[in-house]
Amino acid sequence: MNNPTTTFDQLINILDESMNTSTPSTPTPDAITRINAAPPRTTLVRSLRDDPTIQRFRNDLVNGLIRLDTANNLFTLLTKLLRGVPPI
Repeated sequence: MNNPTTTFDQLINILDESMNTSTPSTPTPDAITRINAAPPRTTLVRSLRDDPTIQRFRNDLVNGLIRLDTANNLFTLLTKLLRGVPPI
């Protein structure tokens, strides 16, 4: 069995990587001049790694407050799912 905290960290890394693989937003040519002249749209994205809820969850996992086998199964499932989803 994998170490659940290692699997959890891998899951967070996958989420972080997926946020960094964004394609630039380019307006499609159309007749509306102000839309064409507007700067590309951006989205504020932040890592889940520093989120207090994620930190609390990881601490609870390390402190034995969450069953390791259940957490490991969840992390493995989410990792498989995220690796199978193509970047947007």
